[in-house]
Amino acid sequence: MSALSRLRPGLSFNNLFALKQIPQRRCNSKNTDQHPETPKYGEYDNPPKKGAIYDKKPFPIELEAGKKYSWCTCGWSKSQPFCDGSHKEILRMTNPRAKVVHFKPTRFEVTESKKYWLCMCKQTNNRPFCDGSHLSEEVQKKMTYS
Repeated sequence: MSALSRLRPGLSFNNLFALKQIPQRRCNSKNTDQHPETPKYGEYDNPPKKGAIYDKKPFPIELEAGKKYSWCTCGWSKSQPFCDGSHKEILRMTNPRAKVVHFKPTRFEVTESKKYWLCMCKQTNNRPFCDGSHLSEEVQKKMTYS
């Protein structure tokens, strides 16, 4: 007795392909209106990794409308709060053979020229702007001034 016939009596390799297969409906990725439960691209991705705490307070800065900025996410940039490429060097120091960069700068531009508060603790959920995460007990404990 074959393993197939034990699972389903009368089924063997000879008549396995004779079974009528149920056609699968494919979801058209361009038309997500038909399937509102289908998540949009990036909706359920893992949240971005949070970098090292650089400071416990936000950085006030005048930003110009239409200009593109790169906010540091790793916390190791020497030109805080902006990226200087230090995230690549951290990867080389920890694992010289690694090809995946865990931190990439958050690129953004603002719609109006005014003073903005950029996050320096790197724990914000509203990248690159401060959302008050630096006030949490967890952040306050991790970094102490000497």
